Amino acid sequence: MNLEIKNVSKTLPEYRQAIDLVKNSFPKEEQYPIWLLKLWALKKNVHFWAFYQNDEFCFIFSS
Repeated sequence: MNLEIKNVSKTLPEYRQAIDLVKNSFPKEEQYPIWLLKLWALKKNVHFWAFYQNDEFCFIFSS
């Protein structure tokens, strides 16, 4: 198994997939707006990571 981690940004080819995954993973009333997540990502200690298994996008994680 090959696991790769990339920072989520607009330059990421799977950026649209990552945003769609965030939007579809939670009920509407539990979602943070994407603009707010992007704003938080500007902070030094906040990261959004895309995970790939065998070169295939599989999930997103924030810390």
